[in-house]
Amino acid sequence: MKHLHLADMVWQDVKMTTVVRKYAPKALWLIIGALLTAATLVVGLLVWHQVKPLTDGVQLGTEGASVAVAFPSSLGTKAAIKPTAPTEEMIEAAPNSFKLVGVAEFEVTHGEFPEAGALVSINLPAPLAEGHELLITHWNEDVKTWEPATTDLSADRMIATAQVPHFSKYGFWDYLFNAANQVMGNAATTGVTCDAPLPDWVEPEFFDDINGPVLWCGGRDAYNPDILVAKLKMNRGYAAKITTALDPEYKWSDLWDGMGPETMVNMLAMANLSSVNKTTNDYIVQPLGEYSFGFNRGAVEKFYADGKWDKPLIEVSVGWVYTAFGFLYSELKDAVGGDVAATFTALALAQCAYDVNDGVVGTDSVSLFTTSMSCIETSLDGLHNGALAFLTKKLPKTSKTALANRLKPAAAKMKTILKIYSAASMATRIMTSVGDQGLTDITRQFLYSPSLKAIQDAAAAKKSASLQTFTTTSADLTFSFKYPASWAVIESDVGLKILNAEGEQLGHLQALLVWGSEGLPITMPILDPMHTGSFIVQEPCTDCTLTVTSKILDAAQATGAADYPLPKPPMEVLNWPKRFGVFVAPGKTVQPSTVDPRLTYAVLVLNPTERNSFGYESRVLLVGGRKYFSTLPDAQAWMESDEHGQLVDLMASIRANTPFK
Repeated sequence: MKHLHLADMVWQDVKMTTVVRKYAPKALWLIIGALLTAATLVVGLLVWHQVKPLTDGVQLGTEGASVAVAFPSSLGTKAAIKPTAPTEEMIEAAPNSFKLVGVAEFEVTHGEFPEAGALVSINLPAPLAEGHELLITHWNEDVKTWEPATTDLSADRMIATAQVPHFSKYGFWDYLFNAANQVMGNAATTGVTCDAPLPDWVEPEFFDDINGPVLWCGGRDAYNPDILVAKLKMNRGYAAKITTALDPEYKWSDLWDGMGPETMVNMLAMANLSSVNKTTNDYIVQPLGEYSFGFNRGAVEKFYADGKWDKPLIEVSVGWVYTAFGFLYSELKDAVGGDVAATFTALALAQCAYDVNDGVVGTDSVSLFTTSMSCIETSLDGLHNGALAFLTKKLPKTSKTALANRLKPAAAKMKTILKIYSAASMATRIMTSVGDQGLTDITRQFLYSPSLKAIQDAAAAKKSASLQTFTTTSADLTFSFKYPASWAVIESDVGLKILNAEGEQLGHLQALLVWGSEGLPITMPILDPMHTGSFIVQEPCTDCTLTVTSKILDAAQATGAADYPLPKPPMEVLNWPKRFGVFVAPGKTVQPSTVDPRLTYAVLVLNPTERNSFGYESRVLLVGGRKYFSTLPDAQAWMESDEHGQLVDLMASIRANTPFK
């Protein structure tokens, strides 16, 4: 039978039947009957036998296509086919990825519609393009949705046929199956960028590759260096779940025109829907979607200080639920907008699928998907109301009527989508795009790592928190310093004694009145090979300098006591191989027999602009080590100890006020 255009189809069928009935003798009827039976078998084999599709083909166009109907079980039944324009409701209910070839109304004109049904077919002027499919659907006027019929494409990709149980209006569709969700390679040509460089307190780790499933960048808030900004962009055509380790300071998604996205729990609560077994910080990101989070430094450091170093700050998860979300979202977004599509789809899956194990893949995911689709279909009214409640709260400047109008086609399209894709054969194809699950976790994680500066600052802060402050006044000089809480400072007539936790004296601190404008009662140290380091502490007071020095001196190397040209009162020094001035008590002549205790010392020299009450212009605050050692190795070992470092820190912490006005 030659197939004509839709308008010619009925007349061609009727004309051929009339000729056969009027002129054929009985014998001829037997021959024709046999031929028709054979032809029916051939057509059946052509329609139902599946072979590999052709590799060549042209894109389907509406011109040149024709439709026909056959009744294999009732050859005497005749039908009329009337092309009709699609209504607005029909277009509104169509899936986003489907292209309508045409709508035709079928009606029996002779005989009875057989119990076995009819074969409806559409003929194409050229083979259907590779990757495309044809679908024949029935328009259900009562519920305003398209109901799919099982459709088979011939081996030459030019005839699509479906067995239908009744007549009414049928739609014929061309679609490219789930093209967006099958994007498995990288979709972007450039990465995601942050507006400002990373703050100096963090060095995050993430997979930085244009081919990765997720593109990342890290930076800081342009107005607040204590806010870490983390951006991500899905680099695939499937959706995913985003989980943050803690509540962000702020969040942004390209779905909401600058307004903050909501977690799944918040979405369900705002929609007046139940939330069971949902984690607090889960978000849904659409295919190729972008998210941005801002995290407060204090919150981040506190979270990881509790020992949660193995938990990513941000983690992106894939699975059948999110593949389903991406598929449904893609079918709705162009018609209703991304925000409405995301709301409706996220609520639907959260209500019906989110509690199911999202790690299941393969055949099990097909079963879970079809079960979820059935659940959504029976929950559409509640989901529609929930989505409207959520959007009303989320978009308060938009009227409820306007939002309801935007939601209307979403519900209509969802009905058709659910009916079409609830079939196991369709679900199997969708679940093939559960992608990249074999990749290592780091490709979908943003890991927090403190910078070296942050580690050092934290150590200093911890040390400072365990310190006490001692303040006193001596020789017209008020000064203070910090020391470990386990140590002790004992006041005496000749200064302060500094004791460690065991009560051993580590040092001695004394303020001295000094003659002369320079305030240098001794020569400053000349470094020798045993020297271990010295530094100037910045700004310990006004008009002063503070030098802290560590040095190992072996008493056995001293040549004995000798006078040294110093202002009175008289001072004595020990002469070392490289001369080094050391304060000793007046009249002291006994040389120490062990390693010199002045292992670590500090000299604070003040040069005020006015003389004190005694007419002197300067002060010296002298801090000396008072720890003795029997051997140089013992002394050298102590120089590497925490206790020595604490003594140096004590000296470096000295702060003094202007001694007089």
